Amino acid sequence: MQHFLIDGRGRLRPRREGDGQPQSRVRIESPYEAEARRTCRGDRRWTGYLAHATETRDEQGVNVITDVATVLPSADSTALPDIHTRLKRRRLPADHLVDSGYTSVVHHDTAARTHRVTMVGPLKTNTDFGLSR
Repeated sequence: MQHFLIDGRGRLRPRREGDGQPQSRVRIESPYEAEARRTCRGDRRWTGYLAHATETRDEQGVNVITDVATVLPSADSTALPDIHTRLKRRRLPADHLVDSGYTSVVHHDTAARTHRVTMVGPLKTNTDFGLSR
């Protein structure tokens, strides 16, 4: 798939410059780590994985990392159910502070119903609303 494709007549042929690349979810980026994918967050681009770190803070201001997950690049919100499941085993806090990459109405509801946790964080803004102008 990296170097060949099936043309319009159903024949296998080498990729040419104008053929583009396979989708990033299937394209092999590293011969040493076949699951690593190319991704970007903001203006940062890299090939590899994402790490999700969860930390807590006590009254004295000491931060302690309570969970780390290394995953294939995907939307941050897809990691949240597994994070909550692991934290539930460790006694989740009553409030879970997250950034907008982890929030959605569904995730807020699931956290409250399934894990009895109040997620605190901004919802993503959508200024399009599907309206034609």
